[in-house]
Amino acid sequence: MSIRSLIMAVRDAQQVTRTTPTMVTECIETALKLDGKVFAAKNRDRAYKPELEVVHEVVDGTEIAYLRDVLTDWSEGLNEHGIGILNTALRVDYDEAEGRKIQKGARPSKDGARIRHALTMKTVEDAVKSVTDYQGGVKGHTIIVSNDTIYTVELTSKHKPVVTKHKAGTFLVRTNHGEKYTDAGYTPKEHPEDYESSVERHDDAVKALRKVRRPEEVLQALRNQPHAPHSNLNMFRDTNKLFTSSQVLLNVTDLVLELDWMSTKVEKMHGVNDKLPKGYTPKITIDIQKLTDRDITHMKESLTARKLIDTLRDIREDYKGGTTSNCAYEDWDEISEDAEYDGKKVTLNKPFRTPGGPRKFGVYVKNDKGNVVVVRFGDPNMEIKRDDPDRRSNYRARHGCDDPGPKWKANYWSCRMWAKKSVSDIIDEATTIKAVLIAVPKDPHSPHSDKMGYWKIGDEVYRASVDGAKDVHGWPMDKRWESSFDHFARYWHGAYEHNYVKTKNWK
Repeated sequence: MSIRSLIMAVRDAQQVTRTTPTMVTECIETALKLDGKVFAAKNRDRAYKPELEVVHEVVDGTEIAYLRDVLTDWSEGLNEHGIGILNTALRVDYDEAEGRKIQKGARPSKDGARIRHALTMKTVEDAVKSVTDYQGGVKGHTIIVSNDTIYTVELTSKHKPVVTKHKAGTFLVRTNHGEKYTDAGYTPKEHPEDYESSVERHDDAVKALRKVRRPEEVLQALRNQPHAPHSNLNMFRDTNKLFTSSQVLLNVTDLVLELDWMSTKVEKMHGVNDKLPKGYTPKITIDIQKLTDRDITHMKESLTARKLIDTLRDIREDYKGGTTSNCAYEDWDEISEDAEYDGKKVTLNKPFRTPGGPRKFGVYVKNDKGNVVVVRFGDPNMEIKRDDPDRRSNYRARHGCDDPGPKWKANYWSCRMWAKKSVSDIIDEATTIKAVLIAVPKDPHSPHSDKMGYWKIGDEVYRASVDGAKDVHGWPMDKRWESSFDHFARYWHGAYEHNYVKTKNWK
């Protein structure tokens, strides 16, 4: 066996045994349509083991069923009119410590009661109005689903509610960073690691759910752990600070509430708290499923694997004649080879800068099926402080860089960028592409005018502040991808012209 094969075996074994704790992150919620039926789903993450119940009752003439956290009074669920409501936090600092604060005597959040009030509404429009107005509104990302319409509401204590109406069956995913408000939730500046987690979990959820074909696969897809078992990047997490304790699936077409709860992460499951009137025939069905570690898609530690790692490390040390690093793959030289991607010749395993893309770098690799794919990684708005030994060590510990995962995942290449080699030694430098403002509000001096313009970077268009801060490339810090420039130009007259005017940079 070659030394390279032995190192590969070490990596595979490390994938089995990694137990490093990571940072705190939050929940995932989604809405989608399958088999002609509308669903909403959520992974609920907690920093404490909750006591849970599903309350089934009639309030103000409307039958409702909802998950309730006994400690915090948190609630979310659906009603007999086919309206479902889920929420994920943007008040992240409070949410992370919520359980501990309440145990010490603090009052629970009022959002649980606000959601229950919204569930008593008979129309989705009235439910949306309740979510935005009742007792100050429900904070965070709220998804209100019905058979005909889906609404999203983004609201914090510092921002007015932004209500967006979507067509029935629209595929949506929300995590813990602002969509409309870039300073809400986790941000690149204030919470760089958690922001990266929120974006990664969002992207992984989108990828996983797009492959779902049957309703019973929805929660299974959200139980996948594409990163190392204890990474804060996973959709379904198990860290020393926060973990996924339960999942909810709302079928608003057939009126079914499914609750899947982790037996090792829930202090007590009280089951269904039936408050329905005597003799009442319920319209909503409740399905409670108990999960164990076997239901989670990850590999477990074994003594055999532990011994294998130790043996292979000894062999590698003897081969090198010295001490091995904790991150052995740092020393590997990636083998570059020519391949074809989308009809053009490319070089595999050689990262390159992507100035016009949503990520800082890209790399062509072969995935587990042998297909050539492009992996994009790195936040373009964040500086890599890899020359600081402490920052480098902390980053690698948080992201599990001892075991970065497969080469076709972004985490592998992000870890490579935080190795001891300089970035310039790892990548091919590319000419920086300028960001140009191509469309601005028609009346920028109006106090009610939208100050967000449209910027062209390469062949892509981004929505960002007209006069906002810029990163080291001169690109807007708050940019959000809009579309390709061809698409933007094609639909200019129908979608944009009435609110914006072209600048001299339009090409």
